[in-house]
Amino acid sequence: MNILKKILCLLIVATHVNAAINATTVWFVDPLSGNDSYGGAYDVSAGGTNCGINTTPCVTFDGATIAASGLASTTLTISGYTPQASDVGNHVRITGGTGSWILGTYRITAKGATTWTLDRNPATGASSAMTGYMGGALATTAPLFDAGATTARGVPITGNKVFVKGDATMVITSSQSITNPGTVGGDYMRLIGYTTTPGDGGRATIQMSGAFSGTAVALYSPSTKNSIENIVVDCNSVTASTGIVVTSNSGSSRLINNVIKNCPSGGVAIGAINTYFTGNEITACGSTASGALYLSGNNGNGFTVGNYIHDNATDGIFGSVSSPPTTIVFNVVANNTGYGLNSKSTFILAMFNTFYNNSSGGITNGSTVNTFPTNIYWGNIFENNGGYGIQCATTNGLPTGPHLDGNWYYNNASGDRQYCDNNTGVDAYATYTSVREVDGTADAFVNAAGGDFRLNSVPGGGTSAKYAGVTGLTYILTNYGSPDMGAIQAVPMFGGGN
Repeated sequence: MNILKKILCLLIVATHVNAAINATTVWFVDPLSGNDSYGGAYDVSAGGTNCGINTTPCVTFDGATIAASGLASTTLTISGYTPQASDVGNHVRITGGTGSWILGTYRITAKGATTWTLDRNPATGASSAMTGYMGGALATTAPLFDAGATTARGVPITGNKVFVKGDATMVITSSQSITNPGTVGGDYMRLIGYTTTPGDGGRATIQMSGAFSGTAVALYSPSTKNSIENIVVDCNSVTASTGIVVTSNSGSSRLINNVIKNCPSGGVAIGAINTYFTGNEITACGSTASGALYLSGNNGNGFTVGNYIHDNATDGIFGSVSSPPTTIVFNVVANNTGYGLNSKSTFILAMFNTFYNNSSGGITNGSTVNTFPTNIYWGNIFENNGGYGIQCATTNGLPTGPHLDGNWYYNNASGDRQYCDNNTGVDAYATYTSVREVDGTADAFVNAAGGDFRLNSVPGGGTSAKYAGVTGLTYILTNYGSPDMGAIQAVPMFGGGN
C-alpha cells in the first residue's frame, strides 16, 4: 500500500496543467535571455505589473529560501517573499516540490499578506517546498505552438498577443502550429516580432534547425482570425521545407510585414478564404516549389497587397484559385526563375503590379484554354521578362478585351502578349481595339538592379507609366485622376508621378 501511495504521489506531481487563458493575455518570448520554464505571460486587464516581459522572473521559488505551500484550494501560501498588488495578473509556473503539486502554469488573481490566489487549485492535497517561477519571458514559442513540448502552456486564443523579441535567432526543432479556434467576428490572435519595445515594428527571426522538415509555421484548420506580423521565417534551406502554410478553413487570417526565405518547397502557401497577405518579402525559395507564393483552392476573397517577391528559383506567384475572386495588387515580382504569375485560376484581379525580369515571362495562364476573360489585368508593368509580358494560353487565343487593356510593356523577350488577341475564327466576337496599352521605349525604374522600382523620369520610360493606369473606380478617377502603372505609386498613392 505504501508503495502504491508513493507511485500515485509521483504521478500527481508529474501532471501538467495550464492556466485558463483569457482574451487579455499577452505572452512574451526572448530568445536571448528567456527560459521556457518561466511564467511567460501577463493578463493586461488585471491591474498588476507585467513581469512576463522580463529577462528574469520577478520571483524564483527554490523550495527553501523562497518557497510556497498549498492544499486542495486556490490559495498559495508563500514564505521568503512578500506578495505585492503588482503580482496580480502574472503567470506562475510550478516546476516541482514536495507532496501533490499539479505541475503547470497558473494565473494570479488576487494577493493577501502572505498568499496568492490562483485561477484554480495548484495541488490535490498538502504540498510544500514548491519550486518554480513568477514572470520571466519564454525562450521559444514551442510552449504555445508545439503541443508536444514538455513546457506546453495551451493554445493562445482570440485577443491574445505573442510578442517575440528580435535580440537573437529563435531556433525551432518542430513545426509551430497555430490552432486558435477563433471566430470571424472576434479579434485576432497575433504573433508579433519586435526589436526593443513591443509594437515598435521591428522583426524577430524564427529559424528551422534541420531537426525536422516540412512547415516552419502553420495555421491549421479550424483556426481562424490569426495574425503573423514582423517575423522573419528562415527555413535555413532545410530539405522539403515551407515557410508558412495557411490551410483551408483557416480563413480570415493576416500575414503582415514578414520575411520568408530559404525555403526549398515554397515560401508561403495559402489555401484559406479571406486571407490578407501584405507588406511581406519572399526570397531565395527553391526550385521544388509551386511558386514562392502559392494561392490555391479556397483562397477566394484573398488580398495579396504590397509584397516584394524576388530572386526565387521558381514562379513568383502560382495561382490556382476557384471562386470567389482573389485580388493581387501593388506587388513587385522580380528576378524569379519562372513566371511572375503562373495562373491556373479563373477568378483573379491583378492590378498595379510590377513584373520584372522573370525568366519565363510576366503572366501565363499555363493552359491551352484561355480563361482570361474571367480575370482582369490592369495597370501592370511588364519589363525585361523572358517570354511574353502576358501569355493568355499555349495554343488557342481569345479576342482582345477590356480585361487586358491597360498595361505597360517594355523589352519582354518574346513580345507583349501571346494568344490574347485573336479576333478571327470561331473564338472571335465583336472586335475590340486596345486604347489604354502603353509600349515603353526605355527602362521605367530608378534602379531595378538595386531593388528600387520607383518610376524614373525618363521619356518613354517611367514618365510614360505615370498617370497612365486604368481604373474602374469612378471615385478615384474623379478625385485623383488615373494612378501610375506598376506597384510603386506616388504619394498620394493615386495621383501621379514620383
